[in-house]
Amino acid sequence: MSIAEVIPFRAPDPQVKEVVVDKEDKNNGYTPLPNFICDEGYLVVLDGDAIKCLVFLNRHINGFHLQNKSMSETLLKEKLGIKDGRTIQKHMSKLVQFQLVKILKENGKSNTYFLTFENRLPANNVGALGKKTEKLNTKPHTNNVGAFNKPPTKYVGEPPTNNVGTTTYKICGSVKEIDLKENIKKDEEEAQAKFQAQNRQLNFIEYHTSDREAISLKNLFQKYPAQVDFYDQAKMSFPDHSHEQIVTELRKLAQWSLSAANHMPQKWMNIWLGWMQKIPTQSEIAAAEARKQQKSQTQTPKAEKPKRVSRFGKYLKPQQPQQGEIYDV
Repeated sequence: MSIAEVIPFRAPDPQVKEVVVDKEDKNNGYTPLPNFICDEGYLVVLDGDAIKCLVFLNRHINGFHLQNKSMSETLLKEKLGIKDGRTIQKHMSKLVQFQLVKILKENGKSNTYFLTFENRLPANNVGALGKKTEKLNTKPHTNNVGAFNKPPTKYVGEPPTNNVGTTTYKICGSVKEIDLKENIKKDEEEAQAKFQAQNRQLNFIEYHTSDREAISLKNLFQKYPAQVDFYDQAKMSFPDHSHEQIVTELRKLAQWSLSAANHMPQKWMNIWLGWMQKIPTQSEIAAAEARKQQKSQTQTPKAEKPKRVSRFGKYLKPQQPQQGEIYDV
């Protein structure tokens, strides 16, 4: 029978403190951002606000291992520090243009956002707006997107894609098709641009000329800040009209439009300017009142006609006719 060897252990040194090992996940509290955003030139073609939108979506979708996320425009404006919702729409559309993001829109509901990094278009191709000289590169992309440690994501109407760690993208459509989409998007952004009151000769005022949709004035006020635009243009085109006049006539136009036909935004602006052109200014109204008062003061009262007495009056009335009375002969 063998005897086990006794191994002596040193007593712990009271001077040495116990070291606590933090076993918390190193990635806890962080959402990895894909490397291709820096490596493939997207920082060149996307401005700061568009990058902010992308980082925010990446945090709330990939950061929570979600397939998509529904978010209101109010939340986006609050978190991104952007006051105008049209600015957010502009930058989100830019991300959609590069196929980095897909947006599902439903009436009466908040937009639903998807991250489609694996379907992205090359930055150097999409970024060259209107240029047909660059040839699309159809070679699959294999740059590392980042360690997300989650299963592949499925998007609406699309099959599962490759692993996020080594993703690929697809080029859909020709250069001509992409240019057409760019032109349409450019027109939409131009239509959404903020209107500035114009001071032009012959009153050639342009108002969202690229928007060819015929809508009611009520819907126009909802689509654009047309109420403010109409007021500003009236102040520019008719500076002699007072604030009260413009507001009153704008209300009359709004009431009249309820029974009018739908028109394009440019036509509504033309109607408004023609409407205001017929309204007299405060100075014209004051001048007309002054002329009316002056005319009433300069008119002399008409002389009273002498009272005529019947020729038989002398038989009926014995007294003599009074001064100013004339007998009929």
